[in-house]
Amino acid sequence: MATLSAEPALGWYLRNALHSEASAELLTPIADAVSASLAAAPSVKDDGAGANTAPPATAAALGCVLAAFADLPPFGSESFERNARFGAAEFALAPAELDILLLALRLRRGRHLARFCNAAQVALRNPLRVIAALLGRDPDTMHQLLMPGSRLRACGLIEFEPDDIYESGFAAILYVSRAATEAMLAPHPDRDAWRAAMIGRPCAPDLPWAAFVHLDAAAPLAARVLAAAAACGEAGVHVLLTGPPGTGKTEFARVLAARAGLTLYAAGEEANAAGEEPSRGARAAALRLSLALLRQRRDAAVLLDEAEDMLESTRSFGARRDSFSKVFLNRTLERAPVPVIWTCNDIGWMDAATLRRMTLVLRMPVPAAAHRAAIWERVLAREALALPPGTAGHLAERWPVSAGLAAGAARAARLAGGELAALETALSGVAEAVGFAAVAEHPPLPAFDPALTACADDLEALCGRLARAGAPRGWSMCLSGPPGTGKSAFAHYLAERLALPVLQKRASDLLSMWVGGSEKAIAAAFAEAQAKGALLLIDEAEALLFERSEARRAFEVSQVNEMLTWMERHPLPFVCTTNLPECLDDAVPRRFTLKLRFMALDAVGGALAFRRILGCAPPGPLPEGLTPGDFSVVRRKAELLGEDRPTCLAAWLAEELAAKGGARVPIGFRPAAPEPMPPDNASLQAA
Repeated sequence: MATLSAEPALGWYLRNALHSEASAELLTPIADAVSASLAAAPSVKDDGAGANTAPPATAAALGCVLAAFADLPPFGSESFERNARFGAAEFALAPAELDILLLALRLRRGRHLARFCNAAQVALRNPLRVIAALLGRDPDTMHQLLMPGSRLRACGLIEFEPDDIYESGFAAILYVSRAATEAMLAPHPDRDAWRAAMIGRPCAPDLPWAAFVHLDAAAPLAARVLAAAAACGEAGVHVLLTGPPGTGKTEFARVLAARAGLTLYAAGEEANAAGEEPSRGARAAALRLSLALLRQRRDAAVLLDEAEDMLESTRSFGARRDSFSKVFLNRTLERAPVPVIWTCNDIGWMDAATLRRMTLVLRMPVPAAAHRAAIWERVLAREALALPPGTAGHLAERWPVSAGLAAGAARAARLAGGELAALETALSGVAEAVGFAAVAEHPPLPAFDPALTACADDLEALCGRLARAGAPRGWSMCLSGPPGTGKSAFAHYLAERLALPVLQKRASDLLSMWVGGSEKAIAAAFAEAQAKGALLLIDEAEALLFERSEARRAFEVSQVNEMLTWMERHPLPFVCTTNLPECLDDAVPRRFTLKLRFMALDAVGGALAFRRILGCAPPGPLPEGLTPGDFSVVRRKAELLGEDRPTCLAAWLAEELAAKGGARVPIGFRPAAPEPMPPDNASLQAA
């Protein structure tokens, strides 16, 4: 025994001990001896022919094991061994591949065997040599069967990490993938039951198709693509759903698969027995396993939810992408035998090479107010909240949030007693945490009245021409003039005449503290307007289109360039308002198809505005320079303080005018005299 080659001897004895955990237990008394003797350099000697010799003590200890083999249970008595044969038949594994799979399963189940393999790893130092010795195979053959992309690893049953740190033991080098562990170790009556356990339960939808009508044409297109791809076995078909948290991406994936007539299976979502979340490598193995098991199906699709960890490229310099390479990911995308639906919140960190391999990319927006009202109706009904009529509409207008956030807030309200205040409190915290904010309840814009709008152009005639049948829609308009002259009100009126919704953005909505962030926000605003078929209205445009020669940083110039580029190619009406047209870049005016200048009211227009907005005749001639916005401010002030005397209203108008640069007049509420005397025309003019 002293002259036996150490590697073949280890393999010969251990192959017999692999039959069961009971036989492996016999190795426990000699595991320490193996580790101590074979790991020490003086104990392992080269015999000149390239073979190592085992020391007598170790060979004798191994020999003691042989006598006990006759009484061991027969091979194949464990349920996982039967499951391994199911796997071999399912994936057409060769005998050597089945041996490797069985070894990984026995390492998972047998602590005594794992302990002995640790000692063998210390002795032989090369994981492939250890596996070859244990299985009586050639190391080169083991290398071919365990290399990345090989059949055994591609099916997702096992993982092989030859570079892993050895402190975790040999079981961290060759192991059953987490996606397969539970099903491979559990008993199953037949192969069909085993396959069902490996794939997992189908994902059934909870919402109807009508809940996603706000996706317009994109949703039915995706359903047709998935159905056709599955029916003909088209490889490499992927649909990526992206959008803010809570916009219903996961639920829409389920609804979409059902609409396409497919059974959807989720991959890589289950925690392990210790409750630990799956790693990127574990999710990759789960994807491989699902694709391999479903490859013959023509009625199935796979869901990879929250797939940022799978699809994103490296976020920081030098960070390591564990478990698989970019090449593996691209090949998976190209060769996937069944359709795959991916969901993620942000594609900003994804490699362009990954994105271009997606068949469809659907952005899941926050639904418009009309669709949000329907969502709130369903959510409130599901939670059985008895709230006043009109609550759904109020919440839809005030909170531009997704269905997921609405559902969470409604549940919190139910648990807290069902009050509307509890719902809004819960909603505000979560919504603001993920980047949504309540819409400020500003007073509605005054109805557009051409008689109260001072503009050199005939606005009614212009609206008629733009709204005529067959008129082009790809135009832009700049509305300039002092604050309060009715620019935004006219833009909304024009959109109403065109039968288009309004997507209104302020400059502050689009400016970002991050380099490149403003450009992305600008592009997203134009894309959103196009997707909704809306008139895009940007207020305070001078902040986005300022004179580039005065820019201090390169990104300020690129921000203006981004706006100019979109203005030229946007296919729908685009309107900007600005109080400071003189601050616009020199290249901006020629980009606008139409340029309208709004002015303050003259004396006649002011008198008309006094009657129509304040509801009474002016006490005398009014100064020029007032705007409809000034009258609206005074009306709100009058309603607040319960004031309706024309003389007081006229005085407040004079204060508004002075605040914009006229004569200095004290601003604020001052108690009126018991019997105020109306000011004469001269004093009013002076004010």
